[in-house]
Order: sequence, then C-alpha cells, then structure tokens
Amino acid sequence: MKNKENDLSSLINSECTIYISDPWEFGTINGCGPWVVKVIDSLILEDREHLVIFSKTKFSYKDLSFNFLSFTNRFVGSELIRLLNFEDISINIKLLKIDSYSQNDVKEYIKNDRSGLGCIGNIQLKK
Repeated sequence: MKNKENDLSSLINSECTIYISDPWEFGTINGCGPWVVKVIDSLILEDREHLVIFSKTKFSYKDLSFNFLSFTNRFVGSELIRLLNFEDISINIKLLKIDSYSQNDVKEYIKNDRSGLGCIGNIQLKK
C-alpha cells in the first residue's frame, strides 16, 4: 500500500484540468468546467486512493464555498496514477468544507463526512 502512495505523491504540485458533470445544481451555479487545479496531497484511506486538490476558483454549492476538493477514481480498475499518462479519469469528488489544508484534518473529514457534498467529474493532467 505504501508503494501506491509513493507513486501518487509524484502527482503533487501537478496542475490538472477538471470537469464536474453531476449534480446538475452544481453545474447551474458554477458551470461544468474546465478548471485548472493543483494537486496538493495524496492519501490512502480505507484502501482507496485520494488526491487532494486546491482550486484558485472558489466553487459555490448549497450556500457554501469551496477551494479544496478530494477525489477518488470512480470505477473499479481505474487508477489515479494513470493521470501521469495524460489519461482522462472519471472521478468521485468530495467538496471539503475547510479553510486551510492540514493532512490530519482532511483525513478525519473524509472519514467522517456525511454532508452529501459530492460530485462526479473527470480529471486529466494538464499538458
């Protein structure tokens, strides 16, 4: 498991392009993208790969604002490390209600969050 986390860490500081396709209400408020975001951390939680990203664009949803998001691969067999091959990856996105980044805080937030602040989209490493 540690090797996978080390592999994902090679994505830290990379810029990626994301699109958010669902929920419909999110797109109505923010549009669907593309947005350029920066990978700031990689985590393995409960055997799932997570990348944490920061967006200069502040997203609004359900009367809240977000700059930090975490995401996982959407489909079994898809791996986030394939971003390094410039593949387009389908992702589950969690909007993080945090003002600044702390790895421990984000781990706890992801484990315990039941807010329903999730989206679906795609990500690709920026060329």
